[in-house]
Amino acid sequence: EVHGMAQRGGCVTSHVRYGEKVYSPIAQLGDVDILVSFEKMDTLRYLDYLKDDGVVIINTEELCPPVVNLGIALYPEDVVATVKRFFRKVKVVDAVALAMKAGNVRTVNTVLLGTLSACMPLEVSLWEAVLEEVFPPKLLQINREAFRLGRSVGCGQYLDKDPAVDRMK
Repeated sequence: EVHGMAQRGGCVTSHVRYGEKVYSPIAQLGDVDILVSFEKMDTLRYLDYLKDDGVVIINTEELCPPVVNLGIALYPEDVVATVKRFFRKVKVVDAVALAMKAGNVRTVNTVLLGTLSACMPLEVSLWEAVLEEVFPPKLLQINREAFRLGRSVGCGQYLDKDPAVDRMK
């Protein structure tokens, strides 16, 4: 396929689980620690997966699905306020603006990865090593900047962790 589901109007989801014992690659309802949403309405679709004390990272971007564009349905009003009524750990990120600040709007995913990294007790060096492994040299610096900008949004108020984990190279 040339186009993924999101480009054809469908939803794209990924479940990432890690630890000493992972019994299934798919998360169960009410089992997710951190929900990262690349689009505001998608946040509402997957809130049932989040634990009561889970963290929600919401990109401010609004992409209207075909039913909204055709006038069949309305885009939900004030998604962030709705989420905040049910969850107290909500981080709202204008990932598009940060990606443009980094130098390329196509780094939105790396911005959100940076924000996610700030919510997890993993050393920054691990994330940086993955960036170096995944991106070719010509794209590495811009993605490092996007990651740094996303990480600067922070999530540390939700975690008890060593401040050394927050240091960037």
